[in-house]
Amino acid sequence: MSSKKLVTSSIIFFAGIALGLALAILTVWSNYEAVRYFFTGAPYGPFSGMDCPVFVTRSETATISASIFNANDQIAKPFYKVEVSGPLGRSFKEQISIPPHQTQKVEWTVNADDIDLGSFIFSKVTVLAFIKTPTREATCGIFVVNLNGLTGKEVLGTSLVLSLLAITIGLGMWESRMDTATKGFMQPQRVLAFVVLLAMLSGLMGWWTAGILFIVPAALLLAIILLGALRS
Repeated sequence: MSSKKLVTSSIIFFAGIALGLALAILTVWSNYEAVRYFFTGAPYGPFSGMDCPVFVTRSETATISASIFNANDQIAKPFYKVEVSGPLGRSFKEQISIPPHQTQKVEWTVNADDIDLGSFIFSKVTVLAFIKTPTREATCGIFVVNLNGLTGKEVLGTSLVLSLLAITIGLGMWESRMDTATKGFMQPQRVLAFVVLLAMLSGLMGWWTAGILFIVPAALLLAIILLGALRS
């Protein structure tokens, strides 16, 4: 591969990696801070029905939801409690009715008034015990971006597409110009791309512990590859 094309493909690839790592770090950071923000030490089990935006802008009103499933053979009337961050914070507690083996979705909104710790909105939902179902809870963190003219969903979608395209194109440009004997050179870059994708997936799913486990080796591998490139 000519030096000019090598530089071009490297810039494209590492730009995609950097953007992907930034997304992973922001999503993991948001969810980690949410756990710390609402930590009480109560040994409640995890609730998996919470759905939360990843990004919002300061001008947006975003919707958070919780889908509560009744696995019992009778009507359930559980209470759920919602807590939202902010300088003063706010919370409310309501009761709903759920037919047997059905799901009830509840929603609440957040906006710039709920920002805390600089650039975050946090929320927590606790579904209190009902019939044979124990008390469960979930938290989520939303990162607030200072961009005009875009919504949080548009920021996330654009960032994801650009990152995936840049990684794919960069790798493709490298591999298309290499012969079989030199393609082994690409193995660290392939591993880096894979680990960054796992880090992004973990962050988007709210798995902040797994996200950290992928972000750390991805950052180390990125540093090793860049140092090797600078020395060569």
